[in-house]
Amino acid sequence: MERWAKDSLFKDKVFFLTLSLAGPGLARTFADRYQLKKVQNAYIENEWEMPTSGQLGCQGFLIFNKEGTLVVPKSEPFLDVGEIAFRDVEFQLQTLLAKNDEQGEESAVLEEGQEVKIIRLTRHARVNGTLGIVKGYDKKENRYNVLLSGQSKTHQIRPFNILPLSRTVRRKKQRTSTSTSSS
Repeated sequence: MERWAKDSLFKDKVFFLTLSLAGPGLARTFADRYQLKKVQNAYIENEWEMPTSGQLGCQGFLIFNKEGTLVVPKSEPFLDVGEIAFRDVEFQLQTLLAKNDEQGEESAVLEEGQEVKIIRLTRHARVNGTLGIVKGYDKKENRYNVLLSGQSKTHQIRPFNILPLSRTVRRKKQRTSTSTSSS
């Protein structure tokens, strides 16, 4: 998170918070070990203050928009997918930042031809894990047109349900604030 907090793409636009659920000792250890300077480091003293979302950390991140609304209740877990988990967080943050461009319109973050994986679908959960290729972006619907592996027609997929499999996301100049936390 420290790297993200220093990155010009997120610096001064995103508030990063680590939240220790094991008191001040672990919070200090974590801050020292990871040399946190730009990331806010906090801890929970009382059990009744524990988040209802459950413990995340290596199990994923919580992402809130600038209004404080939880928009990603759990990003892809590092313990399950490794480094790809960080692409999920970066893409979700870039998507939030792109929502508030100068005209107030949504804008695409992924490029045509980029390989993606479908995730977090609930109504069509059987599609989760399917690979696809971005074929375009529907600005009006804020959905990517994705050609899923083994299919001949594209499907409109919300950014929340897409995991980019490469780091070829566009680095646009954005101006809004969002926050993310791990616990």
